[in-house]
Amino acid sequence: MNTTINNIKFVNAWVDAVNRSAGVKSVAQKLDIDIKQASAKANVLRRKGVNLPEMPRVWDQNNVETLNSIIERKLKVEA
Repeated sequence: MNTTINNIKFVNAWVDAVNRSAGVKSVAQKLDIDIKQASAKANVLRRKGVNLPEMPRVWDQNNVETLNSIIERKLKVEA
């Protein structure tokens, strides 16, 4: 895992992820860092005055009905 993060690479990865609505996880994967490390880096840069855009929240693509259907099927199979 990368322990030092180049600011220019980070900002590029961040803005690319914002443009794709890909989330902080995408930034972390691209830079080979933890999600917590990516969030912390964004916070540090913002405190220094860097105008990083807000990252849109990325939600699970599965809706509640789909998830409940999976649970119902698995409960019947395992019973």
